[in-house]
Amino acid sequence: MKDEDLKAIVVERLDRLNKLMPELRKMESEAQSLKAEIATLNVKMAAVEENSSDLRDLVGGALCAW
Repeated sequence: MKDEDLKAIVVERLDRLNKLMPELRKMESEAQSLKAEIATLNVKMAAVEENSSDLRDLVGGALCAW
């Protein structure tokens, strides 16, 4: 291959990469948002599990007292 051919290939691939970058940035931003949502849901799930454990203890205590 000639230098001109190689340069044309490199330019074409860089052009394609530049066209993809906005989409990649958008996907990265969406991924970060999803990570934050997952972290929030994990905290909420832990609170639900703790509350359900407290509720089981309360019901268990009430049944024993009954």
